[in-house]
Amino acid sequence: TLQLKELIGKYHKAFHYEKLGQVYLEQKNFDMAIPNFEEAIQRDPETMEARYGLAKCYHGLGNFEEASRALEKLTTLDKKYDYGNAIFGLAECYRLSGNEEKALEAYGEVINSFHFFKAYYHYARLLDKKGKKQEAIDYMKSIVGSSKDLPDYKLEKERFWIDEAYKYLKKNGIELA
Repeated sequence: TLQLKELIGKYHKAFHYEKLGQVYLEQKNFDMAIPNFEEAIQRDPETMEARYGLAKCYHGLGNFEEASRALEKLTTLDKKYDYGNAIFGLAECYRLSGNEEKALEAYGEVINSFHFFKAYYHYARLLDKKGKKQEAIDYMKSIVGSSKDLPDYKLEKERFWIDEAYKYLKKNGIELA
């Protein structure tokens, strides 16, 4: 951090602010990271890494509304940033802040482009909450059905969401072989 602070003092480059923010983010020192990310964005509005880091800081602090604002700007620049994790994070932040309509919309974008079981699961739960039980059941079935073709490493990674989908289906009277 000393070297980065020295570089910031000399050059005032967005890149150095962003890198210092990343160091603080890795240390989970969100309050120190935020001003560095904000300064990086001010100096270079196109810096996606700083926007993503800023969103992660707000998420880490439990401020999901601020995190969603940062992710909205990021995903406007690049919907597929970080292999879809940014738009997925946006959906999660909407859900965690209670903005279910926007969460449904964002999860819809995620599942149309990426195959994240957690996104399918939460999308289905939100549909269920809206009274669209059959649609929710169909999405849960799709999680279970898709799991049969997964390689072992991916199956292990998605196991929790597959199990949750099974529980949901069982709770709703659907038994699968």
